[in-house]
Amino acid sequence: MKKILSVTLLCAIVFGLTACEERKAQTQPTSPPVQAENKVTAAGVTMEWSLAGTNLSVKLSAATSGWVAVGFDPGAGMKDANIIIGYVKDGNAIIRDDFGTGFGSHAPDTVDNVTNKSGTEANGVTEISFTIPLDSADAQDKKLVSGNSYKVLLASGNSDDFSAFHTHKAVATIKIP
Repeated sequence: MKKILSVTLLCAIVFGLTACEERKAQTQPTSPPVQAENKVTAAGVTMEWSLAGTNLSVKLSAATSGWVAVGFDPGAGMKDANIIIGYVKDGNAIIRDDFGTGFGSHAPDTVDNVTNKSGTEANGVTEISFTIPLDSADAQDKKLVSGNSYKVLLASGNSDDFSAFHTHKAVATIKIP
């Protein structure tokens, strides 16, 4: 607790409030990923996946009333990741196809390759489901190959806003069936 308080105070003095909140979120301890076949949980975000022909079906859930996201095969930080981020507002799933533009930034993909979008929010848990092609031929997406393993970024935030900073984040590895 002292470390987080010291980092928060130092950030407030040196960087201002925004950078301070980002640093605080990064210093909070996270548990190592817990994996089962086609399921991983890290930083409170659970990802389940299955192969459906040439598509990957994914379900993400977290104890939040905000957004949940996965970033497939990132470089440094979020750079070059195929990021799918979503939340549920007024009973409607809002899911966006993004790509990592930098170490800590992302933007909407110019082509939305996400289909079968759905989601629910109940009892403080947000859950979204979607399907992506293993190979969309989109330059802003990563090609995924059945049988290969990939690093994924799992994250969640507390608000229904794609630009809101994450409150939880983790890195895990998945294997495409």
